[in-house]
Amino acid sequence: MYHKLLTDHSSKALHVTELIQLVSYLNMQTDTLPVFQHKCCTPSQAWKITTMWEQKARDKSEHALLSFCKRITKRECESIASLRVDEAKNILIALQKLQ
Repeated sequence: MYHKLLTDHSSKALHVTELIQLVSYLNMQTDTLPVFQHKCCTPSQAWKITTMWEQKARDKSEHALLSFCKRITKRECESIASLRVDEAKNILIALQKLQ
């Protein structure tokens, strides 16, 4: 049941307070299933992604950057700000590997 709760199928992405809420639900101390939201990427991560893209990419358009993000994250991205923190980290690693 709590697999539907976690979109990544792992509780390792949860913060400590979210883990405490989840444990209290699983121990039947609370009646409602907690709702967890993914953390959006930080402004510094978004800035670093766009800066590295402008330095390393041949096609510096935003459409090309979003296509690159889609290839790395395996999901459609509306903008850089809509990325999750872990996805932004993976994109930064992939950008560093570009030549």
